[in-house]
Amino acid sequence: MRTTETLNRIVPLHPSTLIPPEGSVPFGTTPDGKQLWHRITRRSRAVPDIDPRTGEQRWRTNLMGERILPLFKPEFYNKEETFWLHSQGNGNVEHIPYYPPTPEEIARGKREEQIAGMTASLAGALVDAGLTPDKLVEMIRTMKAGAPEKPVEPAAAQVEPAAEQPADESVKYPVHLGARWWTLSNGQKFGGSRAEAEAAEKKVPAEEREMYAKAKRDADAAVSY
Repeated sequence: MRTTETLNRIVPLHPSTLIPPEGSVPFGTTPDGKQLWHRITRRSRAVPDIDPRTGEQRWRTNLMGERILPLFKPEFYNKEETFWLHSQGNGNVEHIPYYPPTPEEIARGKREEQIAGMTASLAGALVDAGLTPDKLVEMIRTMKAGAPEKPVEPAAAQVEPAAEQPADESVKYPVHLGARWWTLSNGQKFGGSRAEAEAAEKKVPAEEREMYAKAKRDADAAVSY
């Protein structure tokens, strides 16, 4: 326990200058400003030893002519590395490989930046308008409640002609949606003739009519904003 506490009190050791390995040359910087280095080294690797006469890999055989071990030969090549240096805090410097981003990754990064900028702009506009998340959610709910869905009629249904407007221009409801469907002043849909819809409209409580009118006003204000 004491050893752990002692190690935790040791200040990390970071060299003032990160020295790249011999043969490394500067190779630009990363998007976040880290110095990149490029190095080419001579390496060797084992590859199958192919017999040019048969095109097959050579094998070591025993006295009975049975294959016991595949044969390989060395192949020399140049290994290219692009990396940046990272101090581990204990005197060691790590070489972190760097791979350039693909076009898809670049496009995805630009898209994320645009989304972040638009999110901040939209949030600022909502705050300037005096809206809070609770108010915004309430406005969306009100808009959904005030937008009646158009009923789906069967293909063979007989479509009635549009009803004539009532003689009294002050009468707004019921509103004809098409065919035999109407909207009452409380936002509910009603199916039937005009006379039946007018009779149902007269039975709508004043409280429901007022609540629906207020919801529509709020929805119109939100849309205009």
